[in-house]
Amino acid sequence: MKGSIVQDGQLRAKRQLRGWSQDDLVRELVDLGIELGERQLGVSASQISRWEHGVTQPRAPYPKLLCQLFNATAEELGLVSPAPLRTASTELLGQAAGGLSHVPSGNVDEVLALLTDPRANAATVRALNACIADYWRRDNEYGGEAVRPAILGHLGYVLNLLKGSHPEALARELYAIGAELACLVGWTYFDAQQFASARSYFTEAMGLARAIEDHLFMANVLSCLSLQATYEDKPADAASFVQAALGLTQRHHVPRVVALLKMREAFALASLGDRSGCHHALNAAQDAFSRVNTHDDTPTWASYFDETKLIVDTGIAHGRMEEYDKASRLIEHALQAEDRRHCRPLAFHYFWLATAQLGLGDLDQACQTATNALTLSLHLDSVRTLSHIHDFQGQLAPYRAEKVVHEFEHTAQRAFPV
Repeated sequence: MKGSIVQDGQLRAKRQLRGWSQDDLVRELVDLGIELGERQLGVSASQISRWEHGVTQPRAPYPKLLCQLFNATAEELGLVSPAPLRTASTELLGQAAGGLSHVPSGNVDEVLALLTDPRANAATVRALNACIADYWRRDNEYGGEAVRPAILGHLGYVLNLLKGSHPEALARELYAIGAELACLVGWTYFDAQQFASARSYFTEAMGLARAIEDHLFMANVLSCLSLQATYEDKPADAASFVQAALGLTQRHHVPRVVALLKMREAFALASLGDRSGCHHALNAAQDAFSRVNTHDDTPTWASYFDETKLIVDTGIAHGRMEEYDKASRLIEHALQAEDRRHCRPLAFHYFWLATAQLGLGDLDQACQTATNALTLSLHLDSVRTLSHIHDFQGQLAPYRAEKVVHEFEHTAQRAFPV
């Protein structure tokens, strides 16, 4: 069924018959893929829409998964094999192959790659690490949606390299790079609030890190899952993930990592309503960070957790506990030092500051701060950012009659029309 296309709206009709949205179908496909060992799925709701309208073609393994998911044949789903497109170049290919009538598929390169033993060297590792640093930078500046296909491509490339034979030290570096790329993909899906897809790639990252017993990176993946759980309103899960992460770091004594994890624990405990536990975790984060020095073995992925990040996250934790005075002072102080190029975290932090200001009763200032966040959000492709906008609009509901709120709502509607 490779190269199938969807016709006559049959796939859409089957989906709607189940009462599923396109996002629901994404989750079902990813879950079925994991069950069947197909972990490298990059499907999205927009891709489902393109399939349903015949704009693009679902390629393997999606036709097989769709048939199994709906317990239907390819014909019943409107999946048919189109006639191959014949161009001058494909005619020449046919002649070169002895006049064969079949045209090579789009996956010829993938098949031919299997004839060679994939190899890497130190330069490969340096290039991949540079790409990862660049992806994280772009993710912070623009959101992850646009860079996800490139990250997926690099992840597939690294997984193929791991099939080859390499010296042990080089193989370990490739596993570590694969783990970080898988975590990056998971992060972009988390930012898009496609949580099932995010979990599948975080799980992939965990497996790659576990293969080389990189306990610190496994803790990093668990911290990502913990943060995601807070967004999914599952604070007990968030606490369990981060406590498991802290357990993995006990033998390593890396203060910056401990501070980061304690901050994630504070978020989880604040969401659980455990004020005492949250304050204890915040104090532990501060204490761990006070032991950070230039000589410790901080892994690259944790280096972003600097003093400014510590301050702003402490403010956010206080905000989650509705301690708005402390939250406002800390977040405002941190915003003065933040990198103005990192649009997405800046937008988040402005929204948290606006929430604290609203909690203090300063409606005008809260709306002005939220407008600053809106301006930053225009540069982003981030569903998570939009969710912060909607959350703040919900907080404004009791004040809808006020002129300043009406003006903010108008600005938000122009920036992000429903």
